[in-house]
Amino acid sequence: MADRNRILAMFVLAFGLAGCEAECAVSTAKLSDAAMASAINDETKAPTVAASTFAADSPAIYATVKLSNAPAETKVKATFHYLEGGDRQITEDEVEAGGTSYVSFTLSPPTNGWPAGQYETRFLLNGKETMRLPFNVAPTTVAAAGEVAPAAPPVPVATREAAPVADQKAPAAAATPAMKLMRDDKFGFSYEMPTTWTYRVNPNKDYVVEGPKGTDSYELSIILQFVTKSTNKGSSATAQAQALVEQIQGAPNGAIKSSDMLKMAGQEGPYFVATYTAKNSTGAAVPFAHAQVVLDHGPYYYLISYSGPGPIYEKYLNVFQHLVETFAFTK
Repeated sequence: MADRNRILAMFVLAFGLAGCEAECAVSTAKLSDAAMASAINDETKAPTVAASTFAADSPAIYATVKLSNAPAETKVKATFHYLEGGDRQITEDEVEAGGTSYVSFTLSPPTNGWPAGQYETRFLLNGKETMRLPFNVAPTTVAAAGEVAPAAPPVPVATREAAPVADQKAPAAAATPAMKLMRDDKFGFSYEMPTTWTYRVNPNKDYVVEGPKGTDSYELSIILQFVTKSTNKGSSATAQAQALVEQIQGAPNGAIKSSDMLKMAGQEGPYFVATYTAKNSTGAAVPFAHAQVVLDHGPYYYLISYSGPGPIYEKYLNVFQHLVETFAFTK
């Protein structure tokens, strides 16, 4: 997946506009394959029944993550947060491990059961947050442990249609999946994404939303990037968008297919659709499609993009459209 991550970084991050806010330590250790589960292997600690929604009477909720190439006494921490009505940390746990193995953390229910709502697990490696994993708790009558609870019908989608990718036949659009509400108090926004999709925070502190591993939607990425205005004086949403346009125009076969102003979260921001050639997860060079919108709100510019190989981009375009429709500022 190295090529995929390199391409995403090249075409989504604005050069010189949003660098790391903190230095990233060099280490051989890394975390991957994070999952919530209702059951794990007692010996390996790997998840055996992955889940994103749990019943209020679940006897235990597990958070697992794979630690790789770790020196002895590497510290792995998980913090658990309840997001209804704010962001409240409910507990945390830390272990020391080395080598390559799964690490698991167990949440035991309070006396009266789990409160229904949105939760989040945050994984830290040697004190630095590396990824976040959302999960839900639903009433027992709605969902059993290990099952995804059905969501209310999504808001009808009515946004701009992306330009087709040349020389490729796009598959039929995927049905709009069940959605879950995501909320971030630091940057003050919320949006809806599919219940089976997850997100992580990369070293640049951007949010990367991805489909499940093992599916074609894992080829896609929705990235939310936050550019601090105070460190980019004299810039604007238009200038941020133009910097991204210039990046893509300099990419192999990079071309801007359309551009306009898009209404999102009660305001208008510059929007464009582009194509370029990049390598997919198998290493094959294929046409990619890319949609980008930039919003100006409070102390930040919000750079929101959707990209992936052309046919898969078209197939799941409704997911990005739904995000656009439900995105809202909370402060």
